[in-house]
Amino acid sequence: MVQKLGEGGMGAVWLCDDILLRRKVALKTLFADRHQVTEDDLERFRREVAIAHAINHENIARTYDLGEAAGVHYLTMEFLEGETLVDRLKKGDPIPPQELREIAIPLCQGLRAAHKAGVVHRDLKPANVMLVHDFRKVVVMDFGIAAAVDDAEPQEQNLQPVANVPWEVTSAGRGTPTYMAPEQWEGQRGDQRTDIYALGIILYVCLTKKVPYKAGSSQELASLHQLAPVPRVEALAANTPRDLANLIARCMAKRPEDRPQSLDEVLDVLERGKGRKAYVWQVFGVSLALAAVLGLVGLGMWSLSHRTVIREMRPSMGRLAELMALQISADDLDQIHGEKDVGGPAFQRVHAVLQRYHRRYPETKSLYVMKAMREAHQYAIVVDLYPHDTDQDGDGVVSDEEKGALPGEPYDGSDSPFMVEALKGKGPTADEDFSTDDWGIALSGYCAIHKDGAPTRYFAGADASNDPLARFKVKLFVILGALWVLLAVGFAVVRARIAVRRAT
Repeated sequence: MVQKLGEGGMGAVWLCDDILLRRKVALKTLFADRHQVTEDDLERFRREVAIAHAINHENIARTYDLGEAAGVHYLTMEFLEGETLVDRLKKGDPIPPQELREIAIPLCQGLRAAHKAGVVHRDLKPANVMLVHDFRKVVVMDFGIAAAVDDAEPQEQNLQPVANVPWEVTSAGRGTPTYMAPEQWEGQRGDQRTDIYALGIILYVCLTKKVPYKAGSSQELASLHQLAPVPRVEALAANTPRDLANLIARCMAKRPEDRPQSLDEVLDVLERGKGRKAYVWQVFGVSLALAAVLGLVGLGMWSLSHRTVIREMRPSMGRLAELMALQISADDLDQIHGEKDVGGPAFQRVHAVLQRYHRRYPETKSLYVMKAMREAHQYAIVVDLYPHDTDQDGDGVVSDEEKGALPGEPYDGSDSPFMVEALKGKGPTADEDFSTDDWGIALSGYCAIHKDGAPTRYFAGADASNDPLARFKVKLFVILGALWVLLAVGFAVVRARIAVRRAT
């Protein structure tokens, strides 16, 4: 035994090391010295083991074995590190609706597995719900007074004093008074709807930190459970979504036939509201959901188009540079040295190739031929599509990006590593991403110019214009702006309608 984890009126729970299986287990014992162990106590132990073996679900605590040593009866069960729902309620504020859904869904899934195995818990309460590892797992515990539905015969009531606290842990013979269904108080046969009643009260208590019925005695409490109107949770927790409040009221219905008939119905409501405020879905849900989805799609479209354009444009620009390189003579390029050669026949022949491909592919921003200098990443213009300043966009002004590039004009290619790759002569290449300069260029392709089958220091280049992408970006932001306006208006409408509804 490592340490005591807890103690009750009939026994204690210890943390132990299972030496044979090398795991930590919880050991539950019965007090033989201060409590006469009856056959009913032992039967409860046996039932807990049998039920645990019959239900295999991650949200049901596993019980391993039953035994006796030195007159002490014990059972071993799964050791769970965390806190009970009681601990969570004691140390903080009421549980917010969305957090409660996250707890209630796995709780119901585990309990549903028990019901499908024909087992009714009959003592569901916060003390029997364990929150493991910061709520990442919710486990239902203590099936000690559980029974198969077919075996749940009526029994005489065993009423206990009532503490009137939300996390009451004193159990009567058929359950814990605060969470007992009317049929339990009447000693009737219980079924899965009995557990659903207790679940409704648990949800009520979690949202309010108050019990739905307060009484001075068990008899008075029984009368309240059987006859008093079902209190509405939103009277104490105004932020409770309507779907959750209605579900709790149905679960707490006096007659079993008025409650959800199975946990599938309960889970349907809980899961529909998971991750979003239920009133949004009730009033403006579908429209807002579509707008939100469209907004998210729009936010991703720029990144997606970015990658798509690169994937489609990159080989095309490399191929265009290759087509030009195949039709340009290195001998002509050797004759071009400066501005004086612009009107010469060699320049004209090369320039004619650039013009022809620009007319064929007007989406290109610029076409050119460069040569590598001795210094790394340093180049010089040989022939440019626009050797003179030209008002290319017709706005009456020659901007920096429209100024001509004459032969011999230097170019720093430190930010263009694929120019170096092109000069290796292994084939056309292109930038892997969009240009970040201010020249209106989206992407550039390059290809070495060969002579006698070998690459020279010359290469052809082709720049794609980013004008289409810029126009797409403007349209995208306009669409996103409209969507966000729609969302803002939608939420304002929702809040206004809720305020009116609550006021009336």
